[in-house]
Amino acid sequence: GSARVGDDHGMRVTARGSAGTDVPQDYLVRFADAYDREVQDWVDATRRGRVTGATTWDGYAASVVAEAGVRALEDGTRVPVDLAPRPALYG
Repeated sequence: GSARVGDDHGMRVTARGSAGTDVPQDYLVRFADAYDREVQDWVDATRRGRVTGATTWDGYAASVVAEAGVRALEDGTRVPVDLAPRPALYG
């Protein structure tokens, strides 16, 4: 399977039997709106005395997934994603 994020829905050009769009190489351009929404959600939650957003557990899980992805790419095989048991703190 595959996953795609950050697709730009800008102009799609079709010519000579092919179609395509420009893809900005700078991730800040591609994800600017998402970053703005994330920061605004955090500010809004802070004003209400709440905590939102990613946790250190989320960062750990993302790192394990990324490492498995790199190994799969290098080896050309499926690599299982094995996370440590999730601490109750992140329940």
